[in-house]
Amino acid sequence: SWGSYCEDVYERHGNATYLEYAASCYLQAIKIDTNLAKKLMSKFLLWLSFDNTSCGDIVGRVFDKYGEGVPSSVWLPYVSQLICSLQRPEAARAKALLFQLVQSFPQSVYYSLRTFLLDRREGSPLSRHHQYSSRSAQGGEDKQKQGPGGQGGSGSGSQQRQAARDWGFGHIPTVAEAFAAGKQVMEVLRAEWALMIHELETFIHEIGTKFVPTPEERLLAVVHALLQRCYKYSSAPLNAEVPAMLKKELTQICRACFSSETVTKHEAFVKQYKEDFWRDLNPDVTESSFPKSLGELTQCLKSWKTRLESSIAKKGCNVLKLEKESTALQHMVFENIEIPGYRQSRQISTNEEPVYVEGVLSDVEIVQRYGSSHRRITLLGSNGEEFTFLIQSGLGPSTSCDERVMSLLHAFNSVLEKNSETRRRATKFFTPAIISLWPQITLVEDHDSFISFMEVYEWFCSRFGREPDAPIMRFKELVSSALAMSQDQMPLSNQTILEVRFRAFTEICTQIVSDSIFAQYMYKVLPSCSHLWEFKKRFATQLGLSSVISHALQVGGRSPNKIIFSRSSGAIFNSDFYPLFDSNGSVECSEPVPFRMTRNMQVLLTPFCLEGTFVTTIASCAQAINQESSLILPHLGLFFRDELLNWSWRRLRSPGPAPMDLKAMVKSNVVNTINRMKVMEPMEVLNSKTNVSSQHLQKGTYDLVERAVNQENLCRMEPTWMAWF
Repeated sequence: SWGSYCEDVYERHGNATYLEYAASCYLQAIKIDTNLAKKLMSKFLLWLSFDNTSCGDIVGRVFDKYGEGVPSSVWLPYVSQLICSLQRPEAARAKALLFQLVQSFPQSVYYSLRTFLLDRREGSPLSRHHQYSSRSAQGGEDKQKQGPGGQGGSGSGSQQRQAARDWGFGHIPTVAEAFAAGKQVMEVLRAEWALMIHELETFIHEIGTKFVPTPEERLLAVVHALLQRCYKYSSAPLNAEVPAMLKKELTQICRACFSSETVTKHEAFVKQYKEDFWRDLNPDVTESSFPKSLGELTQCLKSWKTRLESSIAKKGCNVLKLEKESTALQHMVFENIEIPGYRQSRQISTNEEPVYVEGVLSDVEIVQRYGSSHRRITLLGSNGEEFTFLIQSGLGPSTSCDERVMSLLHAFNSVLEKNSETRRRATKFFTPAIISLWPQITLVEDHDSFISFMEVYEWFCSRFGREPDAPIMRFKELVSSALAMSQDQMPLSNQTILEVRFRAFTEICTQIVSDSIFAQYMYKVLPSCSHLWEFKKRFATQLGLSSVISHALQVGGRSPNKIIFSRSSGAIFNSDFYPLFDSNGSVECSEPVPFRMTRNMQVLLTPFCLEGTFVTTIASCAQAINQESSLILPHLGLFFRDELLNWSWRRLRSPGPAPMDLKAMVKSNVVNTINRMKVMEPMEVLNSKTNVSSQHLQKGTYDLVERAVNQENLCRMEPTWMAWF
């Protein structure tokens, strides 16, 4: 087509005129056939973000001229990207599109926009960092309330064009200006859908206040996190002094866990724990018995963990009753609330009728996962189905990252559905609904069949009366004692340290942790051998997909508690799944293994599933994505753009890198991601003399698997990664 040709000319020669031609062709094509939006809309948003400023607002003018008749449904999959764009040079056009979306899909915009505003309201870290910007923007905000959005009729094209002129061309909004823009969109939403918003606010308020962990459960989560911090000092001797940074952190935790608000609301909890906790773990208390060494601190935290777990277990309550926890939800009449995230997670057509909430079931489960407590509620849908959600708290910035990863996986799924090799294998990423209700509270689609990989190991330990942390402590003792004995003589070489870690890893594998724990668990859980075989096949497929995305995006830290799988379907969900960046904005992952493939996984899958289903899934998925790389590149660009901005905001460097620097960072990360995909796809290398393939077709994937199962690589991992399981 003419648009594709113009895009190709622009990419090769950088002629801005051809960019204008391509953008106008794509917008007009989408007006005629909305099915083209999946292919073209991500490219247009990427041009609007990166190429518009450098080319003199060409893409923006094309949007003003041809964007008025584009159906709002084509922008629906990009709600989170549009909200993130409110703090970018394209903020004016993003705001205009959000004005259009709230007219047709208010609930799809509301959750993300509400969290965006709460993150940037007065008193938040971002707001405090930019107080001077807030003061300068306050006057402009008051004037804008009477502008396009203040009266609620902002769906027309004239109001969209007015929104596009709110800021000057190329201006990067401050946090306060982005908050003001989001607030205008929210005011329009509230004016147009007042009754629905009232219902949503009641629903969100009840969930956010009545179904959160108790103070004891929160304190247990804090103690557990501190214990994991101590375990990560694997090379430090047990008699080493507690690091100053950890002491400072403990002081802040003591103040936060027993703040004045906690004292007021939970008097019995404070009376029971404050004095002992401050005496044991607050280094600033005068008569404190604060541990003198890292080993003593570890033992102190373990005793506190046992005490809190025993106290919670004594209550013996695994199911809460809705009528006791929230009478408002019990008697609430649901009329306008859709099932949260249903439209996005199922990727249903905008012409289909949404599924509405009919009520909340009376049983609310308490789910304990690796030191954290969550509540699981079940919503009854208007189609008769039950939708189960886990209410997770304390996630912080990873929540928005999970939403962006789901959006990227939806793009991958659209490619896998069209490829013959992946379609016949039913290869598809599992994409549960993830809805952010508050900056620290999230709804995650869940089911009672879902369990973390760590819970399998804890089942084994409870079955035989073993301590779950025993292998970590043993590894730490062996490594630290060997290093302490050798350091008295001379500094150790890297090879010697590796040998010490390898001996410790081997001892744990042979004497403490068996390699058949996972296989035994699934054998006991599933009803028949046929179910076990089907589970192995589906689990191998899902694990292969998880490995592809982990290696391509260089996401590490896949410890057992972050891998959640379904015992009925084998579907896998990775929590806290987001890449880390170095100071130059490049993806940073120093782990020696490309993905997790430990002993227990190998024994469950057996060589047939490992070398057959698992390897084939990785190779076919990478091949499908590389064949349609032109469709995936814009989605990867948007993903890395938002991740880099989020990375900047977390470090309070807002508004982040300069536009040209950000574009270079995004391009570098996208190219590296595609190159890693190319390594995993099947590749035939023919011998020039015999015309016969000189290497295995899936050599790249086999090399990655070899690195993942190599014991020398596994012993170099952190003890909390639990490479022996």
